[in-house]
Amino acid sequence: MSDAKRIGPCRYLAASKPLIQRPPVSFYHCPICGTVLKGTFPDGKVCEILCCGTKAERLLPKPADDGTLRYDIVGGLNENCLRVFWEGKNPDWLYLETFTGGQHMDIKKRPPAVFALAGEDAYAYCDKDPCVKCSFRCKNGFVLYAWYEGEGLYSLPINQIAATPGSSENTTRTPQRSQ
Repeated sequence: MSDAKRIGPCRYLAASKPLIQRPPVSFYHCPICGTVLKGTFPDGKVCEILCCGTKAERLLPKPADDGTLRYDIVGGLNENCLRVFWEGKNPDWLYLETFTGGQHMDIKKRPPAVFALAGEDAYAYCDKDPCVKCSFRCKNGFVLYAWYEGEGLYSLPINQIAATPGSSENTTRTPQRSQ
């Protein structure tokens, strides 16, 4: 079988885009030890979280719309993944919220960070590699979160459409975050 017709083990075979099958993730910060906790709660309820004997503060992410975080989707139909790039200071960690759950990654290196996708999360409308961010927005519903110690939590929805047809560039501005 030719490579073009090969079906990879991570490929999503259904003909339609999957539904979001997970409750939204919430993040909490302990004012005593500085730990950031994440959790999902049934029906999206907000819960009180205790850490170090005190109530943890619920974090509301700031939009990462200044271009500091960028992404591209590569791999086409068979091995697709989300690559995340950043400018300036490294985030301490990234969390990718997907159709079926999420993936956490501590950042101890230079960009890019790579989130491999499988099953429903690997849904792709076409086989473009890299993704051209067309109007189908295959990963619409995904959210990327980044934690910067001392700055807070940022979020970036994975639903951008390219500035020009056929371009894989995001429609974001030049990064401004301090080093």
